[in-house]
Amino acid sequence: MKNFSSLAFICIITCAFLCCNSCQKTQNGPPPPNTTTSTFSFSNTEYTGTANAGNGYYPKPISIRFNGDSSMSTFTYILLNNAYSLVKGKVTNVATNAQGGTDITVKYAFPSTEAQFNGPQVYTISADKSTMTGGAFPLYAITGTLKLFPAKAPSVTGHWATPHGYYFEVANMSFGEDSTATYVVNGKTLVYGGDATQVLHVKWSQDGGRVNFSGILGSQNNRIIPYYGVLTADGKSMFFDSYDFLNAQLPYPGNYDYGPVGVTPNMQKQ
Repeated sequence: MKNFSSLAFICIITCAFLCCNSCQKTQNGPPPPNTTTSTFSFSNTEYTGTANAGNGYYPKPISIRFNGDSSMSTFTYILLNNAYSLVKGKVTNVATNAQGGTDITVKYAFPSTEAQFNGPQVYTISADKSTMTGGAFPLYAITGTLKLFPAKAPSVTGHWATPHGYYFEVANMSFGEDSTATYVVNGKTLVYGGDATQVLHVKWSQDGGRVNFSGILGSQNNRIIPYYGVLTADGKSMFFDSYDFLNAQLPYPGNYDYGPVGVTPNMQKQ
C-alpha cells in the first residue's frame, strides 16, 4: 500500500509520462500542421480501430493520421527491438485502384536500430473514404477495417465501464471535464490513502481519437498503471491497452483470468 506522499509522487510521474507522449486534450479533432493546402484527398484525416502490431497478444488499439502535407503518424504501443508509442512517417506514393479506392504507400521513420522495419507499408482507403485496410506484420497489420474518425472529435469525458467488469484497473471510471479521471471499486470512489475527503484524481489527455489515461491497481490505489486508447468513430467505445504490460491486469500469458484471450480490451461510454 502506498501512503499519500508515495501516491502523489506516482501521480506526478504519470502526468509527466502523459506529457512526454505529446498528447493534448482536444474536442476539435487532429490539428493539421499545414492548413493552407491539402496535398491529397485524404489529407487531414484520422482512422481508428485495431491492428496486429509487434509482439502483441491481441490486436492493438491504433490511430493512423494523415496531416495536411505528406507527413503522417501512427499511434499505438508497438514492441520491436525497442518500444514506441508514436511513430511518424511519410506518404511516398498514392494510386487509385480498380475499385476507386486509394492505395497509399507509407515509409516510417524508425531509428537506425529498427532499419529492417523501415520498408514500405501499403494502406487502402475505400472509395467513399469511410474505411482503411492494409498494412503488414510485424508493423501495423490492420484487423478488419479502421473507421474514419470525425474531424470534430467526440469527447471522452463521461463515465465508462468495461464489459463484465473485465480489466479491473479501469473497469469503472469517469473522465472529468477538468482532465482528471476518478475511479470506483466495489461501489466506492477511490480516495488518497484512508482520507475519505480526498478523492483520487489522475490526469488524462485526448488528441482527436487518441487518449492517454491511467488505471488503478488494487482497491487501496497502491499503483497507477499507464494506459492508452483510441475512440471509435461514434465516441461510444474505446479500444485500449497498457504501456506497462508487466503489471497491468490484462489478458497476457499468465494473466488470462483478466479478460477474453486474443480480444482487444475495450470499454463503453455509459
